[in-house]
Amino acid sequence: MVRHGARAGFMFTILFLAGITALAQPEQRQLSVGPDAGDEEAGARQVVDRIMQPYLSQNSIPGAIVGVSLHGRRYFFSYGQATDAGEPFTADTLVEIGSCTKVFTTTLFALAVNRNQIDPNASVQKYMPAGYTLRPGARLLTPLELADFTSGLPDDPTNLPRGLEMRSIEHYTTHDFLTWASHWRPATRLPAPYRYSNAGIGLLSYLVTTATGTPWDNQLNDEILQPLSMHNTTLRPSREQIDRLAQGHRRNGNDAPRWPVFAWYAAGGLRSTARDMLSFGEANLGHKEVNGKPISDELIAAMQLAQKPIYIMHNGINEQAMAWVRNTGNWNPNLHPVILKNGGTAGFGTVIVINPSKDLALFIALEVAGARIVVRFHGSVGEIARAVEEHGRCSVFGRARAGARRARRQGAGSSSMQATLVVLALVLLPSTAHTAERQKLPAQFVGDWCFVKETLYREAVYRRGSCLDKHDSWLRIRADGYEAHETNCKVIDAAPVAKRGDYLVKLQCSGEGQTWKVSHWMSIRNQQLFIEEIEQEL
Repeated sequence: MVRHGARAGFMFTILFLAGITALAQPEQRQLSVGPDAGDEEAGARQVVDRIMQPYLSQNSIPGAIVGVSLHGRRYFFSYGQATDAGEPFTADTLVEIGSCTKVFTTTLFALAVNRNQIDPNASVQKYMPAGYTLRPGARLLTPLELADFTSGLPDDPTNLPRGLEMRSIEHYTTHDFLTWASHWRPATRLPAPYRYSNAGIGLLSYLVTTATGTPWDNQLNDEILQPLSMHNTTLRPSREQIDRLAQGHRRNGNDAPRWPVFAWYAAGGLRSTARDMLSFGEANLGHKEVNGKPISDELIAAMQLAQKPIYIMHNGINEQAMAWVRNTGNWNPNLHPVILKNGGTAGFGTVIVINPSKDLALFIALEVAGARIVVRFHGSVGEIARAVEEHGRCSVFGRARAGARRARRQGAGSSSMQATLVVLALVLLPSTAHTAERQKLPAQFVGDWCFVKETLYREAVYRRGSCLDKHDSWLRIRADGYEAHETNCKVIDAAPVAKRGDYLVKLQCSGEGQTWKVSHWMSIRNQQLFIEEIEQEL
């Protein structure tokens, strides 16, 4: 059995679901886009509260912040407390934004591309820091493939030490990271199929540093943070900022550790505030002025290049850009495109969403790991929602590794509600309320299964029945758990997540002297079992 280090903490998911009409109640107040911003804010508060408050209460989420910018008017809606001491959540409370950091890095990459400092289609080797040489098979890799997740690099380096703190840059150093990258060999032809990668974006930042001659953090400050007056966005908070840093929480409610600064920090190390993230969102919308300061055409052009779609993802609807994901599906064309990036750490879930056609930016931060958010978009002719999932990599079942993004759509419908404000619904999966029934798998999954293949999208596919060849990978599913080669897993929680019978299953696994937790998305299609790993916690 082969297991690699996966992102500790949580995988945060945004679902785009078509035709959700839960918010379109006849008695619900319509939101104004007119000159009376007070009425607009009150209406927004009414709608957001109606959704947020029950979910926060039902799922014991200690705190959250929602920031909305509509035509440059900003509204902030806070919930609960930011710290265990009871400090309130405000627009200036710092949170760990996790992978939302990636779109800052791809913006810097796009700036370097537009300035002809870096060739997006050249060999990565051209821009590797001095002293590091890629293996021959990796020299076809390009910077653009790092930016759009077609490099084939794994989520994180595969030689990480155990323990979150031991993975910090003080212990697993820049030299360790670049040495690992130098020794990496592609497993497939390049460009590879989509594979989300922290390591890839981290490596990209070192290439941009080499190409420009300026360290990543200096570029970030000079090119983005200072021009946008984002004074509370930082890799290493000051003492004063630490006092305003929210306390993240694990799923079980315990305090989460502070997210370390990794050697690939440009993929997920930033801390920021809702106020700062709306500034970033407004600039990405193309605003010529943010926080009273003019924004250069050069920066806006780079942001738009980073948002530009590169290829259509496997669901046929979403488009991958430079770390951003765009949705231009077959719904209300007045709402397209919806452009987003989500992030997460051991204690926080975050998302930034922009909708240029409505001149709208949204930022959400939750003080809990493992949250699943549904973002509902209300337009003048109906209600729209979308779904994109960021999942972990590396299956516990050896070569049956599964873990790419999967997008799902459900239903169709419309709403008569006239609104232009993005509101949201929060769904925690699995729920904190576990029953005996939720600790069992339904009968359709129970039995012996034999591994058939791994799909292009990293789903492990099994056929029902015992394996004929003793060397084949097998899986025995009981109502209360799994058994595989040298691996035993017990179901902690099993929850239905789609009309067609999909299940999200959380398990406690053991094998080869190790124990870990993992979450699987399971479905049966055409009499075959599909398993996709969406989280692994060591």
